Amino acid sequence: MNQSDINAKAIAASTGFARRALPRSWRMWLLAQRRAHLWKRAGLIFIHVPKNGGTSINRAIYGRFMGHFTVDDVARARPGLYASLPSLALTRNPWARTFSAYRFARSGNDMADGAAIAVPERYRTASFASFERFVVEWLDGRDLSREDPVFRPQCAFILRSGGNIGVTHLGRLEEPASYAGFLETTLGHRPFIEHLNRTSAAPDYRDAYTPEMRDIVARAYARDIERFHYDF
Repeated sequence: MNQSDINAKAIAASTGFARRALPRSWRMWLLAQRRAHLWKRAGLIFIHVPKNGGTSINRAIYGRFMGHFTVDDVARARPGLYASLPSLALTRNPWARTFSAYRFARSGNDMADGAAIAVPERYRTASFASFERFVVEWLDGRDLSREDPVFRPQCAFILRSGGNIGVTHLGRLEEPASYAGFLETTLGHRPFIEHLNRTSAAPDYRDAYTPEMRDIVARAYARDIERFHYDF
């Protein structure tokens, strides 16, 4: 694909309608062009895996919601920037993340900073009436690669197409010390990270699971569990 094709697509995407009509790869390419100056100004590319505390971190680093890029999205759109800047992503316990994603989808949160479910009506069906029904009836056996980003595996955002981890630093949401020092060193100051995007105070995710549900999530996110070393 040559530069004239890229320019033509960019012009065609000048309206919101045209942008929505483009394939995801084009939409993320265009969005990366708009976000690149913020990555460059901060000196850091943060890969926001949905439901991994990223809204708060984006606000602390860039002052705004940035979108859910994969590492390959950034590498394709801005290869020079991707190669030259440090990058960070966080992982989260897959069982906790699944519980959080379900609650977020059901709430349809329309946050002022852009974090929202695109089509909340999808999650008003009987299969979403309870967390158990969601896991047993909707999640079990589903191909998550085309679903809303909140349900996609974390590996889809963090790994390059060849299977290697695509960020220079990988932290764990449950362990702030695993990324706080990296952020302070990279940014040159200690950012204030406020939890901006909590749907409400949640119970311990373990209380929401039966043994059957636990096993279904283990199958659905087996690669995340193995690659990032999580237990229930």
